[in-house]
Amino acid sequence: MLDNNTIDILRKKFSESYFFVRIFNHNGATYIWNDKTIYVKLTDSTIKKIDSFVQTTIKLFKERIEKKYANMKSRLLSVIIPNYNNELTIKNTIDSILNSTYKDIEIIVIDDCSTDKSVEIIKKFYGTNPLVKLYVNNKNEGTFYGRNKGILMSNGYYIANVDGDDWIHSDKFKFEIRELEKKNNKEFKYWGYGTNSTRVYYEGTPDNIIKTCEKNNVVIFTCYRRLFNYMGYYHNTRYGGDPDYFITRAKIYNYNFFNNRSKNYYYALSTDGKNLTKTVSRGFVFWYYDNVRKKYMNHEYVDMALLDDTPEFARLFIHT
Repeated sequence: MLDNNTIDILRKKFSESYFFVRIFNHNGATYIWNDKTIYVKLTDSTIKKIDSFVQTTIKLFKERIEKKYANMKSRLLSVIIPNYNNELTIKNTIDSILNSTYKDIEIIVIDDCSTDKSVEIIKKFYGTNPLVKLYVNNKNEGTFYGRNKGILMSNGYYIANVDGDDWIHSDKFKFEIRELEKKNNKEFKYWGYGTNSTRVYYEGTPDNIIKTCEKNNVVIFTCYRRLFNYMGYYHNTRYGGDPDYFITRAKIYNYNFFNNRSKNYYYALSTDGKNLTKTVSRGFVFWYYDNVRKKYMNHEYVDMALLDDTPEFARLFIHT
């Protein structure tokens, strides 16, 4: 097992190579972890040549990542839904996904300790549906904890995120996956493909729509699952994880996403004037992202939801 100083040095070295790993001690060993089946377990307390070790490990992990996805026979899409108190909308959300024209699909719902009837509704209507998988958190952890947990539990070649109070056009995933593969046909360039969204504002219930407006979408993408192997997961926050991931971090890591602004295939519900981001001052938002961006640029360790909760993380994703 490595000491904390060596672990900090290793984290810095991996970050300098812009390659994602999580390094932590558990049960007398040090784990350098990338995915459910892609990690190394160290019981020795020394690494003689750290630079060489890091580059060798990155090469090994990349080979295993590419082999994993090259060997996938299906092109399964995993749709991740973090849910909290969406009893009025969650059925419409799940139904819209099940009605998708892209049929090779799984839906993973991570319920964040809802206090309404969300879980009861999901179990009632989808309890016997093998395409819908429900996991309930032990305590309320926030949206991006749920996103990370769902992605880590997924089996897909592709990942898409949908919120529990939104719904999608039936052609969204089929169109985005087809166009993503077409864009990468001659040269691999884009890690994700997104269509625009329509923001739907309502009062009281979702049936009482008071206005709609089209938004340029920069964060709602269908993307390759292995993107998370390379770039990491959502950071440990309760808001703003999407733009951090697909804008701030992607630009620094030089990952490209294609946004088709001519198609509006995602419908995002909002209670007018009560968006979470509106409760945070504009100055704080700019300060926050400036500091996160500096951390990435300085190759500093950035907390990522769930992955820094070592006991729970190890229970779910370390099988030794």
